[in-house]
Amino acid sequence: MSQPQIAFQLVLSEISRQFGPTLALSGLDLEMKGGECLAIVGENGAGKSTLLKIISGQIQADSGSMLLGGQPFRPRNPRHALQSGVAIVHQELCLAPHLSVEANIMLGREPTRKGWINLKASRQRCQAILAELDHGTLNLNTTVGQLTPGIRQIVEIARALASEARILLLDEPTSSLSEADTRKLFQTIDRLKNRGMAIVFISHALEEVNRVADRIAVIRDGQLVRVAKKAEWNTGSIISAMVGRPIDDIYPKPNETIFPDTTFAVEARELSGTNLPESVSFQLRAGEILGVAGLIGSGRTETARVIMGLDRHKTGEMKLYNNSINNKISIRQRLSRGLGLLSEDRAGEGLALTRSIEANIHYPVYSKYSRLGFISNRKTGENTKNWIKTLSIKCNSPNQAVQRLSGGNQQKVALARLFSQQSKILILDEPTRGVDVGAKVEIYRLIRQQASEGKAIILISSYLPELFGLCDRLAVMHSGRLSEIRPIKQWTEESVMHLATSGFSEIQSHKNIH
Repeated sequence: MSQPQIAFQLVLSEISRQFGPTLALSGLDLEMKGGECLAIVGENGAGKSTLLKIISGQIQADSGSMLLGGQPFRPRNPRHALQSGVAIVHQELCLAPHLSVEANIMLGREPTRKGWINLKASRQRCQAILAELDHGTLNLNTTVGQLTPGIRQIVEIARALASEARILLLDEPTSSLSEADTRKLFQTIDRLKNRGMAIVFISHALEEVNRVADRIAVIRDGQLVRVAKKAEWNTGSIISAMVGRPIDDIYPKPNETIFPDTTFAVEARELSGTNLPESVSFQLRAGEILGVAGLIGSGRTETARVIMGLDRHKTGEMKLYNNSINNKISIRQRLSRGLGLLSEDRAGEGLALTRSIEANIHYPVYSKYSRLGFISNRKTGENTKNWIKTLSIKCNSPNQAVQRLSGGNQQKVALARLFSQQSKILILDEPTRGVDVGAKVEIYRLIRQQASEGKAIILISSYLPELFGLCDRLAVMHSGRLSEIRPIKQWTEESVMHLATSGFSEIQSHKNIH
């Protein structure tokens, strides 16, 4: 059954915005209509998030105009935009961590009765929205600060749906979601489109774009390159339009053989945390990339935190290059022994947002660039410029505060910081979250290069093509337990998702292939 034709709901004409010397948007024309999902793609810093901030009232355009439902639209602030029917879900979530799930979802839109908040109606509304997102069992009394980043993303989306907006702006909404939660979100988008809502979807995962979008718009350097129906694009043409050049191979060729060193870089036996993981056992060789798949909350991140010493381990044994590690070994000592972690929570743990790009890259390695207690600014400056060039970090200067960068460029800084440590063991938790396709290609090359130089790598990712494109071996986590580890060729996406969602036997969870 075809959808009824709905007039264009939001029309943008000649939208421009400049930040100092940087022209973020230049004369952009775009139309969005009800009953449709418009995907906006482009490299980090292309202007996508700036465009969404203008539409949602966070910033004003320098020039140009907007029409919403045929009427002039120039929101003074986000509240004005929300009252006009425009809701946004940010890539970096805007929640109150000290408030409950229910309070965050209903904040500013609580149902009232005779001047009092109707608590029963509020709870029923929250439960209905979360049920629509297939998270109806989420405890509404839990404070948001206790939730994983993925579940916080669900709460943010539920908050937007509670506003009953006519236009929903989604900026990297799946960046912290598992494959299963991503599918549920897409089903929700389909339902919202059927109601006549206009959806604007920003994502760097082109598989998601192809699944959810009706039209695709490409922005490059603040300008609209092309907009067309999904059927008129293919993945190759989208990438070429985004980066301005063809990209042949996204994933580098794997190593022919794993380094034959008989000493394992990491060994874990029956490793358990205070809550998660539970009895995790594995061995990781130098030169190997071990992938870890699983749903959000399965214990992937918790395992990384226990290995790094951010969380205590309750039982079991762990060794780094045959040296035992226990709770008495500090994080600083683990760093000195060659262990490095890229946190999935870059804003909370991975970066000092108010400090400069150069400072963030060099915090763990300033001693390498100092002599007699004095830091060589020339050397740190050269290293920073090298990483800015290598990872194509879009910034005004190495001294720019990290919080002024786009989310994807912040992720690149976090990666530059980790690679600068020259750790022998790298734990990468969602390394390409919010990163554009062009930068992903370079990050994948760097990860493979690190492995070819003998680094041992644990790659945690919710993006299955990434795991299949990079990893030598793979395991799946479910309810805190790790599956049998197999060579990547022995897995399929279907078998990974089956284990991630259905679990596995007690016996299987303790098997390993060395």
